[in-house]
Amino acid sequence: MAGSITNLGMGSSMDLQGILDRLKKADKSRITLMKNQITSLESRKNAFKSVNAKLLAVKSSALTLSLASTYMKRGANVSSPSVLSASVLDGAAIGKHSVSVQRLATKSSFASEGMKSNTGAINVPTVQTSETGVANTDTAIFLAANEKMKITYGTGKSRKEIEISGGTGGMTLKQVVEAVKTHSANQTGKGGQYIDASAVTGKDGKFHLKFQAADGGKTEESRVMVTKAPKSMKFEAPDLTFSYTVGYGKIKKMKIPADTSLKKLVELINNNKSNGGVTASIINTGTGQHPYKLILTSNKAGEDGRIRVIGNPSQLGLKEQQGSGHIITSNKIISFASPITLRAADNNNKFVFREDSGKGFGSDITAVIPDGVYQKGKDLAAALQKSMNEASKAQGGGFEYSVRYNADLGKLEISQAGNLKKLEMKWDDPKSAGAATSLGFKKETYSISPFSASLNSAFKVGGISYQRSKNAGITDVLDGIGLTLTKIGTATVSVSNQSSSIVNHIKKMVSNLNALVKEIDQNDDFDKKTQKWGSLARTPSIQTAKNQLLGLITSRSSGSGSIKGLHDLGLKVARDGTLSIDENVLKKKVSQDFEGVKKFLLGGEGSTGMADRVNNMLKEFTRSNGLLNSETKAVDTEIATLKEDIKTKSKSIDKRYETMAGQFRVLDRYVQKMKAQQNFMNQIIEAGRARNSKR
Repeated sequence: MAGSITNLGMGSSMDLQGILDRLKKADKSRITLMKNQITSLESRKNAFKSVNAKLLAVKSSALTLSLASTYMKRGANVSSPSVLSASVLDGAAIGKHSVSVQRLATKSSFASEGMKSNTGAINVPTVQTSETGVANTDTAIFLAANEKMKITYGTGKSRKEIEISGGTGGMTLKQVVEAVKTHSANQTGKGGQYIDASAVTGKDGKFHLKFQAADGGKTEESRVMVTKAPKSMKFEAPDLTFSYTVGYGKIKKMKIPADTSLKKLVELINNNKSNGGVTASIINTGTGQHPYKLILTSNKAGEDGRIRVIGNPSQLGLKEQQGSGHIITSNKIISFASPITLRAADNNNKFVFREDSGKGFGSDITAVIPDGVYQKGKDLAAALQKSMNEASKAQGGGFEYSVRYNADLGKLEISQAGNLKKLEMKWDDPKSAGAATSLGFKKETYSISPFSASLNSAFKVGGISYQRSKNAGITDVLDGIGLTLTKIGTATVSVSNQSSSIVNHIKKMVSNLNALVKEIDQNDDFDKKTQKWGSLARTPSIQTAKNQLLGLITSRSSGSGSIKGLHDLGLKVARDGTLSIDENVLKKKVSQDFEGVKKFLLGGEGSTGMADRVNNMLKEFTRSNGLLNSETKAVDTEIATLKEDIKTKSKSIDKRYETMAGQFRVLDRYVQKMKAQQNFMNQIIEAGRARNSKR
């Protein structure tokens, strides 16, 4: 019966519908009780989920404390944090390390000559050459008839202007050259000219007109410009070539067009993505008439980022700033067009050098290059390097040298790792004379200071010297420890157990345990306010599990360890069963007896640690067929049964009252019919009474 039949009883004037509804409500009260029971079961199920979540939280904490990796956390303390800082990996050996920082890694840098402004030209055009050439200088017309040409020299008030004309028949190249040379405005008054004119042969095989400052100057005072040229002719100033290497990378070449300013050159260098790893900038020294300088700095610190300027235009005049005095370079280009033969018989395979390790120069060291015929620069450099290293080991301080043949320069480069204070190459010693000539060195003493000029960092760990091309992230010296050098000085790096990590894990486990105990206790008692039992009141197994867990947590071991139970670590149990831990006691125990705490929690030598025991117990409670899941499944089964009973009972009641409604409709019609008959009889009786009263 889907709903009430609101007109039931209207015919009989009886409250048949009300009677039917009240009877049905009474029958359905049992269904309401079952629904309330489902609500109660759902509440218990949610309580199981909450308890299970808290059990898993305790289990997670216990599991963390049962892992050996948890006790491998390390902390690093540095006695002088202004000198260096240290990071440490898990499992690093516990101990102390003395670190002495002797030098910090720096970046290679060069500075140019000063300029009046940052917009002044680097490449001042003091040379102009015609793009157009002629087949010969004597007959071919170079400047057409009546065509004019103007050339200026210098700048400002002292600027000179030379103007020549092709005249009526034009001028040959030879005549133009002569006209410029002899022009009155081109005479210095001292028998010379401001501008030198000449005919030069171009790449096309033709003769071209060339103007250049006669004094060879490169500044604005020697600027040469063709301000008016023949219509079919164009003059151009040559580019400057600036070249360099970074580390031992490929040579980088850069063209500097005429009239490129200092500011523009900085942009050209920095915007070139393949510039090898350098950054250009401009500084204003604030002193003198030429305060603006170009600074070229390597992007990478250390010797791996050292800049070597190969093509250094005089207009730039780049000079090494950071790292200067680290490399000895031969003077002459060594050509291998013919092999270089070094041998004792020719008295050209020995040379002398001296080392200063910080206590002054020692005795002369004589190196001997193996006799040989050297056809390649790298072979010659290797032989020279080997001879220096062997000689230093046998006669000197055992320092290591590096010798490189710079193929771009065609010269030898001798450097030292950077732990030698001073080095002298005595090519002027009589013993060195023959080798100096063969290797391209002048017969003089070359002196450098590798230690102060080295770009690498230098430091000692435990008395052993190290060098690196960086200051930060040095991880290959001390196993598991990273060093970052910040200042020259000495510091002690102490690696110890990170006790704070263990303290936090134990605190977390106790906190999770306490939350679990409170959850269970709050839901298995009788609530006097609501007059209802808690959602776990009818689940004694949960209370039993709690008691078992508390029993384990508060138990004491009989092992040989110094820690027997969590009470030794500051655990306290209140009368109401709630847990707490004295953090001061815990910190003291962990810091003073780390191994004892570790043995108690982690176990070892055939004993099971407390953390493992807790984890194993909770594993039984939380597994798929464990306590919580079994209780949850039982509740799910009971809920499913109740829902099926409700469904069946509802159908039965609906069917029953549908039948009763039909019976009530029959009754309603029957009573209505009886009432109609009664009314008819009453009418007959009333009519008889009326007739009798008239008689």
